[in-house]
Amino acid sequence: MRGTSLQARLFISYVILVGIVIGVIAIGIVLSLTSSPILYRTITQRLRLASDVVALQLEDQPLVTLDSVYSYLYTVSAQTQLRVGLLTREEVILFDSGISLYPAFPDLDVPEERLSGYDLPVHTFRDEKGGVWFYTTKLLKGGYLVIVMATQRPEQVLRTIFREELGVTTVIAGFIAIVLALIFSFAMANWISKPLERLVAGAQSVASGKHNPLPLKGPREVRMLSQAFNDMSSRVFASQQSQKDFVTNVSHELKTPITSIQGYAQAILDGTVLGEESIEQAATIIFNEANRMHGMVMDLLTLAKLETGIADMQMSLLDLRVLLDHLLERFTVLAHQNQIELVSNYSNLAPVMGDGEQILRVFTNLLENALKYTPAGGRISVSALQSGNWIVVQFSDTGPGIPVEDRERIFERFYQVDASRRGGLSHGVGLGLAIAREIVLSHGGMIRVESELGKGSIFSVELPVCSEVSTVNG
Repeated sequence: MRGTSLQARLFISYVILVGIVIGVIAIGIVLSLTSSPILYRTITQRLRLASDVVALQLEDQPLVTLDSVYSYLYTVSAQTQLRVGLLTREEVILFDSGISLYPAFPDLDVPEERLSGYDLPVHTFRDEKGGVWFYTTKLLKGGYLVIVMATQRPEQVLRTIFREELGVTTVIAGFIAIVLALIFSFAMANWISKPLERLVAGAQSVASGKHNPLPLKGPREVRMLSQAFNDMSSRVFASQQSQKDFVTNVSHELKTPITSIQGYAQAILDGTVLGEESIEQAATIIFNEANRMHGMVMDLLTLAKLETGIADMQMSLLDLRVLLDHLLERFTVLAHQNQIELVSNYSNLAPVMGDGEQILRVFTNLLENALKYTPAGGRISVSALQSGNWIVVQFSDTGPGIPVEDRERIFERFYQVDASRRGGLSHGVGLGLAIAREIVLSHGGMIRVESELGKGSIFSVELPVCSEVSTVNG
């Protein structure tokens, strides 16, 4: 079957299976019919009835001579198509109607007492030619003579049963069953193979750069495989798109400072910029743009280390209340200058295991963003509480909020809700939240955002309580 399709293999397998099942059923029917109790009962009744009739004739109307007895037994044998024998109690054969055609009787089971026809046991023996015989033995009055009634098992019984009992109806039913089984086999093979063929086509389309989700059809295992393939292909294309966006964003973010650096450097070299003050201004711009590029490169390196798990974390027990106090001290003056109310709500918190500098970087980024987007007269709240084995720190603001379509992407590299802000000197390049997410994930925590347009946003950072502390508290 090498080289054949899966559908053809499944179909052939089902056909073979159906053939085996039908063959086993046919053999079972044959065996059950050949050993049919109906056949056994029919032979038993014939033998018992013939034994009773012969015994009654010989006992109630005794014949005068042995020749007349033998003649009567021949007549009975011819009329009943049975083999008739007359034996002594010691199993000496006096008469056998089939002696000229068959081997002599072997050792027979002679009854010890007289039995009625209904009680006569039916025994079997096998002759020298391998033929199977059914027989009964009946003890006559006086207890000296025994009547034997025997019949050979019919050789054509199977053909007769099929002809008379089964007939054409069974053949037609079997043919219909085979046709239906073949149709079912084809449907089953198609049901299993088609989704797999679509899976192969989908894999080929992914290799060629196309993404076509597969329909979830077929057996449960095939549907699960198709779903896993859809998830995998979606992630592959998302990764590819992320790489494309990364290259585009890096190129975009580097283009402006490089252009400025090249322009002012060229102006200094050409002598276009004259005077000490102008040269100093050009050098300052070059220095600022270089610093900005350096900061972006360093952020990219930090993000790469966090994503690959090779960032050097200085882990220790942290008191988040101390970190939050330090954070608020740094930004209280800036919030006051921007006419923004900055409030806090937290008390003693269970310690967490983490890198204090990195966790502070996350909090700083979230508070800076809140200050950046909250208008004058707004309010920013920093709160923290313990929920089970987690410490939840929230930064809520009364800014413009984040659109629904942006919330799922806000933690991506270079992604900014307001694209018009890109490239400005006073604005970031969209790496802060991506770095914050990786830092939180590396600490076994979670970061999420809730927002409503016109009402503000809430960024939540959840960090696990130190396991030793949680065990003691538990």
